[in-house]
Amino acid sequence: LEERPDVDFAFQAGLPERFLERLRSADSSLPNIGDGGIETQGTARWQTNGLTLNLAGRFRDVRVDWPDQPTLRPLSGSYALKLTDRALEVAGELAVGPVAVPYTVKAYPAEGAGQFSVALDQVFSVPLFSGVLEDWDASFEMTAGSLQGSVQGRWTGAGSLQYEGALALNRGAARYGDYEATGVDTSLKVSGVDARLVLSDGALGIASVDAGFPITHVRGRYRLEQNPVRGWLALHGFQAKLLGGNVRIDEAHIDLESLSGDLPVVLDGLALQELLALEGDDISGSGVLDGLLPVSVEQGAVRIRDGALSARAPGGIIRISDSFNAPTGQPGLDFAIQALADFSYSELSALVNYAPDGALLLGVTLKGSNPAVENGRAIHYNLNVSEHIPSLFESLQADKLITDRVERKVERLSLIH
Repeated sequence: LEERPDVDFAFQAGLPERFLERLRSADSSLPNIGDGGIETQGTARWQTNGLTLNLAGRFRDVRVDWPDQPTLRPLSGSYALKLTDRALEVAGELAVGPVAVPYTVKAYPAEGAGQFSVALDQVFSVPLFSGVLEDWDASFEMTAGSLQGSVQGRWTGAGSLQYEGALALNRGAARYGDYEATGVDTSLKVSGVDARLVLSDGALGIASVDAGFPITHVRGRYRLEQNPVRGWLALHGFQAKLLGGNVRIDEAHIDLESLSGDLPVVLDGLALQELLALEGDDISGSGVLDGLLPVSVEQGAVRIRDGALSARAPGGIIRISDSFNAPTGQPGLDFAIQALADFSYSELSALVNYAPDGALLLGVTLKGSNPAVENGRAIHYNLNVSEHIPSLFESLQADKLITDRVERKVERLSLIH
């Protein structure tokens, strides 16, 4: 066969609106693609061993909508393609929102097999998830960080797809509603076969969470598995510091389909002084608390049934402010309030129940005395204390905003003077 000269060419084209619609009628797993454009240039060479086609160019604003998956924002990027009689090779960069991913693909059409790889090395300081996904619920967002990782995969003529890799996030910042987390670090391994996804050896660290009060030194490990039938998340050895003590979850499993599971939360060495400070300046105290909260998640709603808190020996002190000491005209209530003005307790325990609507109910048992009341005779309280936790957290966040604004004004005034 005679070799023929190279043919050079260049063109621009737009992708027809949803040009895979007909294909998807036969295979619903294929995506809708359209709305974008392609710019390319290349050469075609016919040799004795067949045709070699080289293309290079860019694509812009291409929409790829996978069935039953979140909608990606338009894709842009570059490609360099080589087609021979045996193989198709493509390399380039794919960009969506703030993320740009280098990729390579090599396919062998005759065998129905191939391989691919993607790499990630990205620093971002803009919202990540809503930058990549159009319909993302912005109540949770990664707002800054550094992403690194790679994934390699292969498919065979039998129609099986396998992949594996590793991902890491460093120096991340996140937001969930009004809560903010900084110093977020996580690493994990990724693997999968067809529609089965496994995230294993996951390690998470968070330097600080602002929930109206600080939660620090969050650490733990996790594993996630997802397949077409079910998915689950496992937590191992999670712990954090808050309210002067420690909290931990040794083991927990959450079903991702029903968003249900049990999370036994162990409290160790909480400072009563810091816990009472959440209620404001009208009540203060001292002592150290331990406890167990059997937290359950049911269809995404959080509940606690019959949790328990107790104070360590030898007890501590509870004081309420003078604003509570005004007479009520009810002798029993006036006596109880008077004794709590300076109450030394030897025993303090609480039964804890929390409802999905945010209502917290504490059944408190308190034993001790006030030296100034009835010559310090022993007093035994049984109290029911209720609180709406979402409203409390909103109040804490509002107080923090006011404090932050005042501090910023003081800093500016200091700079002026």
